[in-house]
Amino acid sequence: KQNEYIHNSIASIYRQNKEFTSAQMHLRSSLAINDKNAITYYNYGNLLVDIDNTDEAINMYKKAIEIEPDFKEAKEELEKLL
Repeated sequence: KQNEYIHNSIASIYRQNKEFTSAQMHLRSSLAINDKNAITYYNYGNLLVDIDNTDEAINMYKKAIEIEPDFKEAKEELEKLL
């Protein structure tokens, strides 16, 4: 069975190694399994900031906050971009 958390973890490793395309692929896979995971949207937002895709990062942080309204870190990252 596919596991969203495994994809999230693998994406984090790829991001640390600046392998952004592979990280993006695993975050998409995680969202395909569960599109209600605020942490995945937050991680995706962080990745998009790394590759200078600010507009899409804003959308990801907003989605994370929509799912989890008290998500402090997502709110902080969003504020940096607005």
